[in-house]
Amino acid sequence: MPRLVITKGPGAGQDRPLTGELTIGRAADVEFPIEDLGASRRHCRVRPEGGGWVVEDLGSRNGTFVNGQRIVQSAPLVEGTVLRVGGVEMVFRATDGAVAAVPVAARAATAPAAPAAPAADPAKAPEKKYDIRPGRRRTGW
Repeated sequence: MPRLVITKGPGAGQDRPLTGELTIGRAADVEFPIEDLGASRRHCRVRPEGGGWVVEDLGSRNGTFVNGQRIVQSAPLVEGTVLRVGGVEMVFRATDGAVAAVPVAARAATAPAAPAAPAADPAKAPEKKYDIRPGRRRTGW
């Protein structure tokens, strides 16, 4: 059964099976309420269409993002699609299976670190353009 799994933001780890049309937002009467002030009361809708699933923005102020791109009307959802509503990120899972809710910050922490920049040589420091005393300016530039 298709599902949405919150991976970042309030409610991380929350898992919602998709059985039909589903509205996401801050309002208490939506099918998938999220607690994020960046989300509208009725932010977006996920619905089945043509054997698959689509998400459509419902005129939210901050927009709905699919894989980092703001959608204007609707966009298809496929396995692994990242959906962002306000500060909440969700992953669309088309099939059942174990889903690890790993926040983006944790994924970034496991990435290899960039090599450190070489230490600056104090002998090759650039010439200062200004003297540290007020009102004194070096000439020759």
